[in-house]
Amino acid sequence: MKSLRAISALLALFFAANAVLMLSGPFRWYSTTPGVMETGPYNFHFVTDIGFIFLASALGFAAWAARPALGVGMLALAALWPALHAGFHLTLMAQHMGHGLGLMTELLGVCLPGFIGLIVVWRAAVLARRAA
Repeated sequence: MKSLRAISALLALFFAANAVLMLSGPFRWYSTTPGVMETGPYNFHFVTDIGFIFLASALGFAAWAARPALGVGMLALAALWPALHAGFHLTLMAQHMGHGLGLMTELLGVCLPGFIGLIVVWRAAVLARRAA
């Protein structure tokens, strides 16, 4: 359980850092994150909304890392957005594979954290069932 809490805390830090960058400088985030400009024109409202969603996920992962007694449901809610986001990006990649830094952003910055979150939820649920 200790390693799951550590991974959850790392995911919280990653998502919180992204949220802070998106919320504190939406256009800077849009123009400097590899591959983002290829997804369409800049939209302040959209980038800010997504920043708040990442912040919510970060808070959920951090809360569970600090207090696993909050339950696997808290962890599952924290992991929901990043996992759905990763799945959406995988479908886009299947339609038109990116390249270079944009591809690395997709795989390492979007898909990997999203799926790691799902693995943490699954493992925490298994451990909770065994403990019950």
